[in-house]
Amino acid sequence: MSDGGSDITAYDLRHIETDDDETVDPNWTVVEDVWTSGGDALEYTLTGLTVGTEYDIQVRAVNAVGDGPWSATVTATLTTVSTCAAGVAVPDPTSNPGLVSDCESLLTLLDTLVEGTVLNWSEDTPIARWDGVRLAGTPQRVTRLVLPGKGLRGTIPPDLGRLSMLTDLNLRSNALTGEIPEELGNLTNLRVLNLHSNKLSGDLPDLSRITGLEELYLPNNYDETVQDSGLTGTVPTWLNGMTKMRELWLWGNQLSGTIPDLSGMTSLQKLKLANNMLTGGVPDGSMLPPNVTWLIIDRNPLGGGIPDLSELTSLKLLWLHSNGLTGSIPAGDMLPPNVDDLNLRDNMLSGEIPDLSGLDKATRVRLHGNDLTGEIPATLGDLDSLQSLWLHGNILTGSIPKELGSLTNLQRLWLSDNNLSGQIPVELGDLSSHSLVQWRLSGEEHQFTGCLPAGLAEVKDTDFNSLGLQVTEDWVPFSVAGGWTQAVLQKESDVLRYYEAAIWEETDSVHLYAFPNDYDGLFGWEEDVPDADVIAYREQYAISVHSDMPEMWGDRRSDFLRIAFEDFVSRLVELHPEADHHLMYSGHGGPGGNLFAGQLKHDDAGAFLATWTRLLGKPLGVIDMGGPCNKGGYEDLANFCRHASYYVASDLPNGGYSEMIGHWRSTTKPTLKRSTTDF
Repeated sequence: MSDGGSDITAYDLRHIETDDDETVDPNWTVVEDVWTSGGDALEYTLTGLTVGTEYDIQVRAVNAVGDGPWSATVTATLTTVSTCAAGVAVPDPTSNPGLVSDCESLLTLLDTLVEGTVLNWSEDTPIARWDGVRLAGTPQRVTRLVLPGKGLRGTIPPDLGRLSMLTDLNLRSNALTGEIPEELGNLTNLRVLNLHSNKLSGDLPDLSRITGLEELYLPNNYDETVQDSGLTGTVPTWLNGMTKMRELWLWGNQLSGTIPDLSGMTSLQKLKLANNMLTGGVPDGSMLPPNVTWLIIDRNPLGGGIPDLSELTSLKLLWLHSNGLTGSIPAGDMLPPNVDDLNLRDNMLSGEIPDLSGLDKATRVRLHGNDLTGEIPATLGDLDSLQSLWLHGNILTGSIPKELGSLTNLQRLWLSDNNLSGQIPVELGDLSSHSLVQWRLSGEEHQFTGCLPAGLAEVKDTDFNSLGLQVTEDWVPFSVAGGWTQAVLQKESDVLRYYEAAIWEETDSVHLYAFPNDYDGLFGWEEDVPDADVIAYREQYAISVHSDMPEMWGDRRSDFLRIAFEDFVSRLVELHPEADHHLMYSGHGGPGGNLFAGQLKHDDAGAFLATWTRLLGKPLGVIDMGGPCNKGGYEDLANFCRHASYYVASDLPNGGYSEMIGHWRSTTKPTLKRSTTDF
């Protein structure tokens, strides 16, 4: 017998009832790939046979050259019935011998796969109801085996290679160990193979015969607590012939060696080789899949420089961080022109940042944690789509270019831990009115001078306090015109309408006042004016009153105040729907955003402000929380930061501005016990 110079790779089997005409090929039932080569004990169970009937059986060998001749005939008679052919697991076994074969294969491999985990696979349960088993086709066959996160703790059985119609094998997120059996290469109809997040080991088997494979997920198999876990060996060269594969995930293993030529993978869109032990540098663009959109090769000891990748015109996400890369960052015309996410952080890149203005679709640029020098290029201001710019942790010098202020989509700006100096451009302050939500500018080597631009002081997630800079005087614009002192004097002017809400303990009520231009805020502070007259004077301007206020402290008082103040602000929004609304709080506060000496608890205070801004359809313009007695410092303002555009903590000993609030500190009228909130 000759093997034609090629090793045998598999065997086919065929059978026929002895009484049939064996010279007619269609009379034979052929089962391909019943065995792969290897070992002397080859077994296979024929299904769909009739008890008491005599059959002739033949075998032939298969190799790369082709099919060999059929063997001599063996004759046998079936004397017992398969458990899968009893009519329960497979309801109509006679008409569907292929499904009977699938059923028997699954029952054979069950103990190997699950190792103690319970699956409901049984000859007493219809296969269509088996856990993770999906049927399709006419007649029906097992086409999908989907068992992610089932706690499987065994090994992957070679018998899975018998499920010849399988298109989707998903054993993701289990605790399977051992090697991937080479018999999976027999699943020539497979489209998706997902063994993500197990504890597998050994080299990748040859799956090149699965020419239609579209998605191969073998990542995250290395577990330092499990001996010999993680796939080893090299990235196989046979992958270059997988022209239909769209996603290849091999990250989180122990693959070593260089990255081979993968340019033949013309359909590949997502390539993930991160967190392995690959060396030999980043491949040139001509060796990578031409239509790749995600190239993720971070956290490997690759070394070397960054090659020309400009021909990868479909590439959107380029992650080469933490690879020990050296040399300089290539000019923009050597990088993928349509890249959206450029991540070169935590390498050993040096030199100046080149002109990257050609990367006009980039939304994230991460160059931090390198040894970059020189100044921040003004051309970064041309990246109109940029949302995140991370340049921290380098050796950059000079001033911050004002051109960064034109990045109207920028959300995150990190320039900390460099050697920057000079004034922070006022243009950066304008970013707060667009999208900026986070910035970092601090650094022991920085030598910033001047003031912090007004807008940057408004951004909530910052390292502002560590800079030691003053805020420019116009960061609260109304202070230029005299602050709230002047606003009170204006009262019902064309500039401002002035309202006051007061909590009166004497009458167990909360009042909202609307004061006109001629209102005398000092009326009644002379000693000879009776209290009743003072109250009557004020009450003529009351436009809303909530009575029967519960006793001080507790949830009932807080809930009452919340309802009252929500009613007040609803009236204000109705009266002034298009105006800017501001809040000056002149009563005592409490820690953590509890208002009115803690009577209005934090959650109710937040709910009240949220109601106001919701009804208004925009944030409040200014909230003035007074000074430390009112708990109006930044620590407490942060609780309400989403409700207003500007904040004031005037930092006087008892809160507020002395020209106005000092009157409420007077002890000449001790019976007027109230907390006030001015709208």
